[in-house]
Amino acid sequence: MEVKANLDSFDHIGVVVKNRKATIKSWLAKLCVESWRKTEAGQVPVALAHARMGETICELLYPLEDKFLWAEFLRTRSEELQHVCSRVDDVGIAS
Repeated sequence: MEVKANLDSFDHIGVVVKNRKATIKSWLAKLCVESWRKTEAGQVPVALAHARMGETICELLYPLEDKFLWAEFLRTRSEELQHVCSRVDDVGIAS
């Protein structure tokens, strides 16, 4: 029997950036995105910033170490959407 995940809505989008402060300033000027909450991920070397855009949260990921996943992403691609996270009823079924 096939089990299907019920995708309720988007929780957040993740965008990898080269400069968290400059991106926040740019998004404020161009998109009027305000009220950013800045944090660090703890054991993972990335600085985060979160802001609500309608019903979706935008997450900026700024790598703090050159050898980590998001730094590699920036080297091989550019500043862009890295992931989309959906809300689901059951994470175990959805994964």
